[in-house]
Amino acid sequence: MRLIDEVNKDKNILVIDPVPLERLPDYINIADTIVIPSLSEGFGFTAVESCMMGKQVVFTETGSLPEVTFGKLVTVKKADPHSIANGIICMYNGDYEYSEPRKFTWDQAFKRYEEVFYSLGRISPLKEQN
Repeated sequence: MRLIDEVNKDKNILVIDPVPLERLPDYINIADTIVIPSLSEGFGFTAVESCMMGKQVVFTETGSLPEVTFGKLVTVKKADPHSIANGIICMYNGDYEYSEPRKFTWDQAFKRYEEVFYSLGRISPLKEQN
């Protein structure tokens, strides 16, 4: 926080205290870029929601993030503050990659879960009902 105070003469950096969950979309909506400095990631709902809102996203190359993000993107190394800072600067300068929008549905997810369970021999395929 001290360093932000030192370098933030133009007040371009805004640090926001935690907000209630229902207010998060409002904050994402007013942001230019969303930074997701994750160390590990499951599905990456925050990333997908940000991308679906048309936000530029700087994210760490971990977990599912490379698979679920789309739009204007900058990928950075995890646990590397310099890489994250450089990623934000690249995004600010318009130096980003673009990935076509992706669509995720529960039907797709359920099919993939079934495929994994079948491959592990945990369940047998269900007979299709007419």
